[in-house]
Amino acid sequence: MAKYEAFRCLKCLHCCFFASEEEAPVVFSWEARRLRELLEERGASSYEFKPLEVYVNKDGVCVVLLYRWVIRGFCPFYDVKSRRCTIHPEKPSSCRIYPLLVAVPGGEVRISGACEWVDRNRWIIERGELLEKVMPAEVEAARRIVADYVAAVQLLRDEGFAKTEDLSRCRVVRDFEDIVAEGGELGEEEEAG
Repeated sequence: MAKYEAFRCLKCLHCCFFASEEEAPVVFSWEARRLRELLEERGASSYEFKPLEVYVNKDGVCVVLLYRWVIRGFCPFYDVKSRRCTIHPEKPSSCRIYPLLVAVPGGEVRISGACEWVDRNRWIIERGELLEKVMPAEVEAARRIVADYVAAVQLLRDEGFAKTEDLSRCRVVRDFEDIVAEGGELGEEEEAG
């Protein structure tokens, strides 16, 4: 059997640069909230989080579970000179698992073709049984993402919410963690606009 090397970031600039909106990270609502705080602390005035997965109940209360963090170019937390993440301990889960990519809602795990380490070690990736050996932290983080997602969707369903793409049905818009913080009670703090 050929010797394999464990995954290590080569600091190649590909994982923190976004050429299109579709490449931008998907983040849980609680991660979007923390990212907004960090962006505001740094004086960022221009950032966008688009609702990506929204659930609605019969009363028109909508809950955002996932956002697309729209980044154009380099991530605002990426230091190009040092090629390092400046919020590494707090970066969102989609960044923690890179070069793995989790497709929600399906839970399918894919591997980014943009990563230089993946390109250099394609034979390892093609042997799926080695993935957990070469990327143990990333695989474990991907499992947590899927588990968090499944648990959140189940809680929403239990509370009478159904997935919607029609945001015009939203009378009130809340983030998922608001439900959890309030023990499932949904208030009407924000009217949808």
